[in-house]
This record gives sequence, C-alpha cells and structure tokens, in this order.
Amino acid sequence: LRSPDAAVDVRNHSGKTVRDFLEALPREWISEDLMEALLKRGVHLSPTIYEIGDWVKFKRGITTPLHGWQGAKPKSVGFVQTILEKEDMIIAFCSGEARVLANEVVKLIPLDRGQHVRLRTDVKEPRFGWRGQSRDSVGTVLCVDEDGILRVGFPGASRGWKADPAEMERVEEFKVGDWVRIRQNLTSAKHGFGSVVPGVWGLFIV
Repeated sequence: LRSPDAAVDVRNHSGKTVRDFLEALPREWISEDLMEALLKRGVHLSPTIYEIGDWVKFKRGITTPLHGWQGAKPKSVGFVQTILEKEDMIIAFCSGEARVLANEVVKLIPLDRGQHVRLRTDVKEPRFGWRGQSRDSVGTVLCVDEDGILRVGFPGASRGWKADPAEMERVEEFKVGDWVRIRQNLTSAKHGFGSVVPGVWGLFIV
C-alpha cells in the first residue's frame, strides 16, 4: 500500500480484491495504520458495526470529541455499554461512562480472560497503583468489571490487581513468522474455520 503503484484493484483467481479480503476480517484486526493507508489509496471499507461489549478506544486524530472527554483521555480504553440513536454510544471507561460518536472510536482486540498481560512500557504510574507488582510482572486476565476496570491475577497475589485496560498490553505467545497448526481435536473456533480444517498448518502473519 505504501508503493505508489500498488495494485489495490487487482482481483485474484476468485475475483476478490484487497478490499474484499479486509471486509471479511473482524474490524478489530485492522489497525489504524492500515486503515489510513487504505484511505490514501482510495480504498473505503464499510462503516464499523458496534455491539454491546466491544472494546474501543478514541481514534488518534480526535482532539475534541463532540460530547467532550467526560473524564476520559485520548488513550482511554473502554467497552460499549449502550448503543443509542444517531451513531451515539455509551462507553464504560475506568473514569466513568462517556457518550461518544461511533466515528470517534475504533474497535480493539479485547483482553480476554486467561490472556497474559503486563504494564505498557510508556506507563510511568498505574492508575490504581503498584500493589506489590513491578513493571516486569506478567499476570493473567481474570475478568473485566462493569465499570471498565480490568482484574489481573499475579502469582502470589491473593486478590485480583485492578488495572486500567489502556495501561496494559498483551504478552504475545506467538510472533510473526511462527508456524502454527489448528489443534486436531478442535470442534469450533471463535471466528469460524473459514476454508481451513483442524490439523492444517499455517504461517503467523498478524
């Protein structure tokens, strides 16, 4: 896409273009960088459809939301609590509920229960304090409270550590280029199997 002669309209043997492939992906898999690159090439994806529970953050180009920040910050992460009329939504942030427009936010890959997480390197002081943990501590997501607060379990800790989702990052178990295989005994997948079947090998690319 960065190439001036990128053939974004070329169709493959199935008659599909780059846009067709991207439209089939969960929108949270498409980064802001990719979305901006697509727009510069004149490739427009359909509007994002939000559902209750979707994780979101403000688009990085938003300087003043229509309804104001309402206690949230540009890097705040929350989840959709209520979908209102006229593209308005109520988002649960750690700072409280905020009314935002659908075109002011983007979907994020959620931090699901059981995933390993740690504090982001650019966070100097966690919103809810350290509570005996260090910057290098790796914990496991226990749950997400209704008020948008993440609960993280650490070895030796008796209670879940409160964390702002915007301050945490996923500890990747795979890296780009790794060969992976769908478990042979898997009967269903969160996003479906598509055109593959259990036991098939593939290359980790995202």
